Amino acid sequence: MKNNVPVNNLQAYTKDQSAFNIEELNFTSPYNTDLLHRHDFYQIIILESGSGFHFIDFEKKELKAPCISVVFPQQIHNLKLSDDAKGVVVMFDETIFCSEVLSNELREYNVDLYRKINYVNFSDKKQAYLDILLILEHIRSLVVVMNAPKKMQIKFLIKIMLIKIVDSAEHTSISGTVDRYLQTYINFRELVDKEFYTNRTVEYYCDKLNISPKKLNSLCKQYSGETALSLIHDRLSMEIKKIFTFDDISLKEIAFTLGFNSQSALNKYIFTKFECTPSELKGKILSKV
Repeated sequence: MKNNVPVNNLQAYTKDQSAFNIEELNFTSPYNTDLLHRHDFYQIIILESGSGFHFIDFEKKELKAPCISVVFPQQIHNLKLSDDAKGVVVMFDETIFCSEVLSNELREYNVDLYRKINYVNFSDKKQAYLDILLILEHIRSLVVVMNAPKKMQIKFLIKIMLIKIVDSAEHTSISGTVDRYLQTYINFRELVDKEFYTNRTVEYYCDKLNISPKKLNSLCKQYSGETALSLIHDRLSMEIKKIFTFDDISLKEIAFTLGFNSQSALNKYIFTKFECTPSELKGKILSKV
């Protein structure tokens, strides 16, 4: 299978095979590129001045300083900056930051957390932004001469930085005991992410969660603005886009991979969802690669 989108590793950006790096960001940076790509590491892109566009997981975000984009491993993206853009890119892998902090510790604090911190504007959150810059400067001072205790400090500072970014994003915050309905919604989203290949009916997830379709739809509308079926289809549609971007395989293979009973069923779904044929959709996606 041909992979259409390159996957960059962190060692390509570091001189000493480090699991952590900080680099300046501007118009001439290699990160300012039309080329869609993925990383096997995390990025915190801090735009201090200027503007631009960040295309991430098929969504185009307009960047206006001061703002921050957190990019997660395997997200497809590219970045286009204005001539006057300046900022910093903080890069680190799983050994520096444990993703469980976001997936477990903070999941009840912020619904759809990953997507919401892909872009956070700080124009009306000046103090939070200054706090993050102070943490960044503290990290810079530790990087000069790295040793085991300093690496441990960097780990904690990155965690604090990310929590501050999360706190500044649009979120659903929970105080005290987690509301059981929010927990049900979170469980639904996690189940869909794991099982959408083979299970795409609202009734299936209602049975698993012991909730009525009416109540599940109400929760989905409350926390996402979409119905339960729309969220299931959104996840499926994202996977179709990723396959068209990553892999050169036949429509028959794609239909089999995604649990459609035939290629024609896949064709019908794509036409209904995207209002185009599979080849037209693939052409639109790959024109951006």
